[in-house]
Amino acid sequence: MTRETAATLLLYIAAVLVWGTTWIMMKYQLGEVAPAASLTYRYLAAGSLILAGAALVGKRVRLTRTEHGWCALQGLCMFSVNYWLTYLAAAHLTTGIVSVFFAGAAAVTMVMSAALTRRLPSLRAIIGAMLGIAGIALVFWPEVAEVAHDGPEIWAGAIVVVSVTLFSAGGLIGARNLASGQPRYGTIGWGMLYGGMIMAVLTLARGETFGFSLTPAYIWSLLWLTLLGSGAVFVLYFAVIERIGAEKASYATVMFPLVALVVSTFAEGYTWPGLALIGVPLALIGNGLVLWQGRSR
Repeated sequence: MTRETAATLLLYIAAVLVWGTTWIMMKYQLGEVAPAASLTYRYLAAGSLILAGAALVGKRVRLTRTEHGWCALQGLCMFSVNYWLTYLAAAHLTTGIVSVFFAGAAAVTMVMSAALTRRLPSLRAIIGAMLGIAGIALVFWPEVAEVAHDGPEIWAGAIVVVSVTLFSAGGLIGARNLASGQPRYGTIGWGMLYGGMIMAVLTLARGETFGFSLTPAYIWSLLWLTLLGSGAVFVLYFAVIERIGAEKASYATVMFPLVALVVSTFAEGYTWPGLALIGVPLALIGNGLVLWQGRSR
């Protein structure tokens, strides 16, 4: 394993580990404060911190008008509406079901990338993505089997599909921004600021207030999601995208639900189903196939 490959692997693992902690934190954001308002605080703060930190160490954060346009589009897809839709869906679906949907982001990204580049992904990558999705579905099978097939849950499922599609599009837009020479920290920071602004407009358009909860759970979860779940994780994620591409990097969405379950096991006493003995190895094998392909390139 080369030093470059080892560095990429460490960045990928770090992104997955941090991302996996965000699920349990997100549930403490629901309740008293409108989701759009919480997302406004989260992304305005995270974007500002990234830009300020980058400027302090001499990184370029000023963008051209065209670059701002692409960052705004990325903010719309990846740092605002997609998360808001996920919050709405979580009112009718368990986090396990949402995780299964998000595991499909790897396949959606591959399809979208193939449509844009007119280049089919490798068979190894396709098989890896399918194994990963199947593995996550098996891990969460008890929840999947209990889902109703009508009413609010159908609409919630459709909402998550839109959210996953937006997230995948955001990853590809981010890859395009980096490939065109836009600065990584400037692109991420401005994208988050635009995402926060979009959420502020949505909050006002829906007639919601910018409330704030002074409970320790809300404050600590907001700090965690701002500093780690937004700032740190997306810096890591886009560093991985720069190295292996959006298609391979998106496999992180398959792996972080497993980390989330480990966190839930210790924090909430979650009991793993028997099918996890099959599902977890499938997800890990799929991960190996996808990343192996990225390394060989």
